Amino acid sequence: MENGAISAGRFAGFKRLSMQSKLQLLIQPVLFILLSLATFLISGTVKSIILDSARQHADEVASEVIDNANMLMVTGAIGNADSRRLLIKKISSSGNIVDLRLIRSKAVIVQFGAGLPEEQTKDEIEREVLESGQTYRKLETKNGRPVYRMVTPYRAMRDFHGTDCLSCHNVSEGTINGASDLVIDLSADFGKLHRIVWSLIAGQVVLQWMLFYLSRWLVRGLMKQLGGEPSYAAEVVGKIAAGDLSMNLELKSGDTTSLLYSLKIMQDSLR
Repeated sequence: MENGAISAGRFAGFKRLSMQSKLQLLIQPVLFILLSLATFLISGTVKSIILDSARQHADEVASEVIDNANMLMVTGAIGNADSRRLLIKKISSSGNIVDLRLIRSKAVIVQFGAGLPEEQTKDEIEREVLESGQTYRKLETKNGRPVYRMVTPYRAMRDFHGTDCLSCHNVSEGTINGASDLVIDLSADFGKLHRIVWSLIAGQVVLQWMLFYLSRWLVRGLMKQLGGEPSYAAEVVGKIAAGDLSMNLELKSGDTTSLLYSLKIMQDSLR
């Protein structure tokens, strides 16, 4: 009963509002929800496109790293530390790559030595990838910038992109020989995303203000024709139609053209 009384009171309060207020209460919240949802969906879609593009680029770089490393192995240059450094430097010089390392597994260290300092595992993620053989992919933050990190394990295969890994590595097929740790800077892409989101928010604000003033202009035009609130005009018409001419019509100052003015003239003539 109490909830029903509260609801009835709210409905009665809504009925007492002006037509302008009713329209704004009906239109603006719905429009805000719809436009906010659209902004959320668009930003989510753009973010997915950014991450898909980063993933594709990371896959290409990971393949490029192992293919070039295999080339050094075939030519016998893999044992030259400067050649390995140059390989990583060349590959990481484009595509917004902020960090790229080729990591040795325990099997490679046992056979060929520890290698360069940057070829050693530096965190738990790299160690886990070398142990599990599962690729690590994640959007991270580095020095306040959004980055895409991918750690890719490489297995020794009889035929890996046309190369027999087991001809050099004394391991069983499928053994993880190493991994690449790649970090791609996504600051520019997310900067564009943020600009898109702010543009959508600005457009939403402008659209809601435009609709606010448009509805206000339309209601004013309607009320000018009626001479007052539609509910009041309907009440007057109903009473006159029922033969009640006792109602004192309230007109706005200077009103000589509205429906209520015409009804008042008719009312005065019938009295």
